Amino acid sequence: MKQKKIDILLDFMSEGDKIRSIKLVATFNRGVTPEEKEIIEIASECYKGKENFYKSLGYNVEEYKVKAWDAIVKNYGKQLDNWLKNK
Repeated sequence: MKQKKIDILLDFMSEGDKIRSIKLVATFNRGVTPEEKEIIEIASECYKGKENFYKSLGYNVEEYKVKAWDAIVKNYGKQLDNWLKNK
């Protein structure tokens, strides 16, 4: 059976894997606000090697990475807690 993206995300989160979590959530179509989605997409692009590009545009990429992780925890943290309890 194919694993759902949310289950893969919760597994990454439980391991504390911020980078893989951010890259995965950047592919989601829902679950975060449009503003959060933009932050997560920029952070994901930075982790994929485009950090210097975003820096050249004036983005504080470290701040975007932190905000992206915070948005993921805010939106998926409760699911993670429930997932861990049922594991």
